[in-house]
Amino acid sequence: MTIYEGDTIILNGEEIKINQAETADLFKYLDDLPSWDEPETESVARELCERLEVNFDAYATYDELYDALLAIHDGNGPVEYRLCSGDHECSRDEAYNFDVGDYRDHEIHVFDTFNSKSKALRALSKYGSMIINYGNYYMVRMYYIESHDLRDDYRDIEEVAEMVRED
Repeated sequence: MTIYEGDTIILNGEEIKINQAETADLFKYLDDLPSWDEPETESVARELCERLEVNFDAYATYDELYDALLAIHDGNGPVEYRLCSGDHECSRDEAYNFDVGDYRDHEIHVFDTFNSKSKALRALSKYGSMIINYGNYYMVRMYYIESHDLRDDYRDIEEVAEMVRED
C-alpha cells in the first residue's frame, strides 16, 4: 500500500484539504474510489475515524472499516445488537459442555440487527436454545444476542436464550 503524504484531495474538480471537507463528501469520495489501493484512501479514512470516534487500527480491511463508519454516520451505531443462532454437530459430552463462545464463524447465522439492546432482547425472547439427539450425533442450537461496538470492532455475547429442549 502506498503511504500518502499529502493532506488534500480533489472534490468536484477542486483541490481541498481533507480536514476541511464535509463528512458526506469524504464518504462519497471513498465510495467513488475505483480501489482501496489509491494513495489517499488511508488519509480520508483516518479523518472519518477521527470525526466519528472510530479506532482505525481495530479493522483488518477497508471494507469492514467503511461499513462501520457508514453505519455510525447513518445513525445506526455505535453499537449494533445482532440476533444470532448457531448450530454445532458434536458428541454427547461435547454438546453438554458447549458454550456460545465456542461456535465457529461458519456455524453462525445472523437473523437481524438492532440499534437498541431492549429490542434485540425482545426478539430473542421468542426463541429457545436446544440440544437435539440425532442418534449418531448431537446438535447444539443456541440463540443469542451479540453486541458489536463499531468504534473498536469489539464483539461480546450479551444474552443467550434459555435452554428449552435437551435430549
